Amino acid sequence: MAAIKRRGAAIKISALDDTAASLTAKKNLDKHGTNTYDPKFDVGDSQGTGEGGYKYFWEYNLENWFKVVPADMRFTLSGRPVIYEWSLADSFFTDQGGGHAAAMLNYAKQHAQSEFGVAPYFIVDNSWIKEDPAAQDVVDGVNDWFSMTSSSTLATFKGDTFGVLVPGYHTGAATDLSRDIPAAHGDTLRTGLANTVGKGALVTLVEGFSDWKENCALWRGRPGTYDATRYDYPNQMINILRQYARDPFQTGVRIEAEGADSTSDTTAGNLYKTYRDGDTDIQATTDGGPGWNVGSTAAGEWLQWKALPMSGTVTLKVRVATVSANSQIRFDVDGKTGPVTTLPSTGAWTTYQTVNAGTFTFAANSVHDVRITFLNGGVNLNYWTD
Repeated sequence: MAAIKRRGAAIKISALDDTAASLTAKKNLDKHGTNTYDPKFDVGDSQGTGEGGYKYFWEYNLENWFKVVPADMRFTLSGRPVIYEWSLADSFFTDQGGGHAAAMLNYAKQHAQSEFGVAPYFIVDNSWIKEDPAAQDVVDGVNDWFSMTSSSTLATFKGDTFGVLVPGYHTGAATDLSRDIPAAHGDTLRTGLANTVGKGALVTLVEGFSDWKENCALWRGRPGTYDATRYDYPNQMINILRQYARDPFQTGVRIEAEGADSTSDTTAGNLYKTYRDGDTDIQATTDGGPGWNVGSTAAGEWLQWKALPMSGTVTLKVRVATVSANSQIRFDVDGKTGPVTTLPSTGAWTTYQTVNAGTFTFAANSVHDVRITFLNGGVNLNYWTD
């Protein structure tokens, strides 16, 4: 949380509770010393005298989320923090019916209201309602998750629609396609967003921002071929997701130098051996706290980003440090050469200054490839903005 606030990122956080792991496996780890799904979690055992216990749902689980995520950073619907609950299926649970699942949800809602002044907005997998129909009177939303034959779903509950999608998926051996949803060069994500967000879903869960293990991560990855990475360039999935944001064409967004999609560096290896592999020299920055910058730049080196959202007339600005009075950079957009900017000396490699680096006019709500070239080197670049 502290790192997010330092960065100034205006994001909101919800919880996705992997019930099989947080309830069944963690109960077994606590009771039997094995992080497995056997024995199953007994939802009817509220006190935990056998193979259940509501403490695994609240005290050891959701209560900690409320404690860690401050109120102003929680993602809310109807003024209440959103918590997603995954499967309650027979593969991991027993005795879910007869009002037992509803009672466990109410236990968490009552404790949250008492301790934190607000009850969660529960959105659950449809297995909760199938296993215990009484749960539909307790939850606020229901989703249909995804499957190997349907990478996105849109479910209606109490007049609202709830979307779920996955940008691609694979577990098991590389040659085993029984648990595979191809990323299709980003088309699976595009289609899923169009079928959920594009069709007016109240909220859409995109599985799994950091889920590299199941090959459905959305965050920036390392450069590589599509066959090796399941994306065409490192920021592809984030860029596609951004297109369906409420405001995809914001101005003033910081584009971090170290996060470029592609780079050209004239010396072998990362001189500072931090942040990423490859030849681009990246170091811990002194510009306003923890983070990184690209440094030790030489003549002709460049950084490039693909498919960035731009709109209207904007002045691009760079955050730089240099001890030279004649270091030059140039923005090129979609392969077209931009103006050369001569940077002033900032007095020290650790002293940064924001410098205007050219005004550009873009078609409304369009995406563009942007390159920064260090014409004669001698520049530390932290980030740039529009």
